[in-house]
Amino acid sequence: MPSIKIALSTDACGHEFNATLIASILRRTESDVHVRCWCMGFLPESFEVGKLKVEFLPSAGDTANKYPSSSGPAAYDRLLVIRDCPDWNRCMVMDYDQLVLCDLSPLFEMDMGDHLLAAHMQGPGVDMDYAMRVWLKRPMPEGWEHCGTNPYFLMPPLMNLKAMRESGTWEKFQQAHAAFGADEQLSLTAATDGRTLPLDKKWNLFPRLHIAKDEVPQGVIHWSGWPKPWHKNADVWRPDIWEAERCSWEHLRNGWWEKPEVWEYQPEDDRGMKALVERGWKVRAVSERLRGGRVKKGGYPDLQVHEEVNDAEASWVRFGQWVDAAEWMQGTPLRPEYVTVKGPMTRSEIDAVRIFGYHVGARFRSHEWPAGGPMPRVMSFSTADVERDLLAGEELILRLADGVDVEQAGRLLAETGETPVLPSIPLPRVAVVVPVVQGEEMFLPSFLRALQRNFLPGSPKDVLVMLVGEEKSAGLGGYASRVSRLVAVSAAADGRETGETPVCRDRRDACPPFCVNVVTDAQGTIHKRMMRHVQSWQEAEYVYLMRPQMLVQVPVKQEVLGDLVAVWHSGFFDKSRDKFTYEWRHQSAAYVAVHQGRVYVTSAWYGGKTEVFSAALARLVEMEQHDQRQGIKAVWAEESYWNRHCVDHPPTVLLQPSYAWTAAVKDQEGAIVQLPMDAYCLTETTI
Repeated sequence: MPSIKIALSTDACGHEFNATLIASILRRTESDVHVRCWCMGFLPESFEVGKLKVEFLPSAGDTANKYPSSSGPAAYDRLLVIRDCPDWNRCMVMDYDQLVLCDLSPLFEMDMGDHLLAAHMQGPGVDMDYAMRVWLKRPMPEGWEHCGTNPYFLMPPLMNLKAMRESGTWEKFQQAHAAFGADEQLSLTAATDGRTLPLDKKWNLFPRLHIAKDEVPQGVIHWSGWPKPWHKNADVWRPDIWEAERCSWEHLRNGWWEKPEVWEYQPEDDRGMKALVERGWKVRAVSERLRGGRVKKGGYPDLQVHEEVNDAEASWVRFGQWVDAAEWMQGTPLRPEYVTVKGPMTRSEIDAVRIFGYHVGARFRSHEWPAGGPMPRVMSFSTADVERDLLAGEELILRLADGVDVEQAGRLLAETGETPVLPSIPLPRVAVVVPVVQGEEMFLPSFLRALQRNFLPGSPKDVLVMLVGEEKSAGLGGYASRVSRLVAVSAAADGRETGETPVCRDRRDACPPFCVNVVTDAQGTIHKRMMRHVQSWQEAEYVYLMRPQMLVQVPVKQEVLGDLVAVWHSGFFDKSRDKFTYEWRHQSAAYVAVHQGRVYVTSAWYGGKTEVFSAALARLVEMEQHDQRQGIKAVWAEESYWNRHCVDHPPTVLLQPSYAWTAAVKDQEGAIVQLPMDAYCLTETTI
């Protein structure tokens, strides 16, 4: 199979748009693609990846001639392929405002005979005499009258480079280039002696001349003239098709030109499909309504209609609102990596799909996203999103788990008609460090009960209640005893046994282990004290630092798991950057410059994977020690240092303010709320 060879030339202004042209070629051919691009005024690095090879070459720098408004020196440079590429026998010269919606391979397989060019012709009776007399309105240059009958073609052409070298075409082109005023089209027509092979118009389609209003042809689209399809509000044919094909040079260098693919199974309308296509997806639709004409068919090169999902490699299937996804699963061996179902659905209906291996999901409201929803791989998946009913207006993306016996699950469902009990997924062990100062002990009973029940329910937990205060504080021993008694009373009320040490262990088989340890440490900052008691939490997979005023009101599950977890501050999530209360003094290690920082996070609670958070904790202690040596303290203490760290190391999980909402704000619900210091100790019935 011959490779596709493309000649381009550009200046810096048009360079980026050539990437979209090249991507459109790659997406529709199995052949290798070799591009040579002459660059004026800049020279990027050449590269080769997969079936694509791109060579950037310096331009000839021809600025002596006067060029017509339709072209310029940069357009002329691509014709250097005739002189400078003896290793190529054939190539396609192309413009940056073209888009390829078909396979170019047939052009490189056909027999050109002794023709020097192959191109879409201007029309019957249109030769150079006609072009000079009617369009350009000037006489034929002296000595070139013999070219008057040469057929006039549309740029750009397919060129037979081997025959051109044998015929001395480059020397003739140089002479014509000077005689005809540097117009590349006229010069090339004159230099090729009329040896032009007509091509079907599909290989160079001008929208206003060759394409009907509702037609999307399989061919090469050419947005000649002005404006271009990438211009804002341009009055041109189908700029949305150009947008759907858009690609960058960075994507090409990494080999990322293929479009992601999604199957739409019996969609309720075409809004989602059209939106996905316009965002650069390849959409395969299974829909009676599309075939029957109720939903508009076609209109996009990458929207195709099929009788059934027939691709064993299908990675994402979106089911329409009235489709029984579980029934579809039973009738096919296909198991896409992701499936999307739409509400309303009951928990049992969701479980009927989950038994085929889809244990985790990501839930969202349809109106909060563009039609078609988000790309599944960017979502955060958890079991929390699949363990309750799906409401009307909600969508749920389910992800296939590894190592699941889906055949057995399908047989059980078919035999009994009931959804089998799903296997439990082991949850990670977590540690929660709770710094308590005098006056905050009243929050502990409610805090511990809510923590056990609602914070990562089912996960084993180690809780370190860390009494902190000034070293000179009187009565700290009595305070420690009082906290220990509160912990013991809380444990007894919740059905747990206690020993001689202030440690409470859950003995009920139905509940995971829940251990609470109370330590007294009056020296250093909270972060430094936490580091000293690392043995109490280092064996956990995740660790969190949480204030006792935090009340976990609803189940908080795997969405809070991540390498580094922070919560958007409820007082600043709707404020501009200039309102953030970062440390402003240059002397402090917590200083954040005015051009830094995009979000302001709270110190009410934060954490992450133990090894990652341990490194973060060490840096926080280092910053605090730096400021101690300077004789200063950050404006908001731990919160300022934590924000400085998050500027340098952005959190992998940034939770919404509802995960640390303040109870002082009326009519606002949060998963975790922060109680004011004058709140009373909440009772069992308030949780």
